[in-house]
Amino acid sequence: MTKKSYGWEVKRMIWPILSIVAFVPMPIHLFPIAMIDQGYRAKVRSWVALGFIFLGVEVGIMALFLRKTQHFDLTLLFASLATFISYLACYLIGNIVLLSQTKSYLKRLELKEELVLDWVTRPSSLIVWKPQIVNSPQEYVSQLLQYRNAIQNRNVQNNIDKIFNCFKAIIEKDEQKAELMTVRHQTVLNMLGQYKSIQTSNLNNVKVANSKLEIEKTLDQAVVAIENEVTNLYDASILEVSAEREVYIQQLKNRNLLK
Repeated sequence: MTKKSYGWEVKRMIWPILSIVAFVPMPIHLFPIAMIDQGYRAKVRSWVALGFIFLGVEVGIMALFLRKTQHFDLTLLFASLATFISYLACYLIGNIVLLSQTKSYLKRLELKEELVLDWVTRPSSLIVWKPQIVNSPQEYVSQLLQYRNAIQNRNVQNNIDKIFNCFKAIIEKDEQKAELMTVRHQTVLNMLGQYKSIQTSNLNNVKVANSKLEIEKTLDQAVVAIENEVTNLYDASILEVSAEREVYIQQLKNRNLLK
């Protein structure tokens, strides 16, 4: 599901695994808590909200049960057909929803290791492959990461890594510049989308091979341009710091604090 190791993925799937194993409610199931926790970790609002909804449903079922029995008893819980069916339905539906979030959750965590995530309503941008206008730097690098995981050509993967690192550096340094670069380099995403479409078509002819080669060459040029753009930005910053440093030293000398 990601470019990380199998062990990395399994380690971050502890909540879904525990939620499935914990069939017996004590006194509620684990999946609402798992959903809320994963939502906070991946910064997806809809998951957090859904987790609280499921939590409210389970607490409501337990409240109705306690109203009849006056105390929690596991034996009585399973003896009550209505309560058992309600809990079973919540367990099945909740864990199905939780498992359906796994792929997007792991990809969000993979991206989190590279960038500081913004809160989103839903992680749809991570699984939509159709090339589209991307308005934020984070959406841009998210799609870069997706294409890197899907495209099999090693040279293209290396170019994607270079572009990803450039955008990561710019996002950390200057968000406004990163937004300008996002708009300027939309074509890169379009080309990667076309390359992936050609790859999945499994067509092997001269025309397809030439198309792939042209995209690869253009990506090589795009990498050079993006790296130059980032370098120029850092060069400008270095000049600003140098000028500030000179003024600072001169002020200290004027006050006889330095010779």
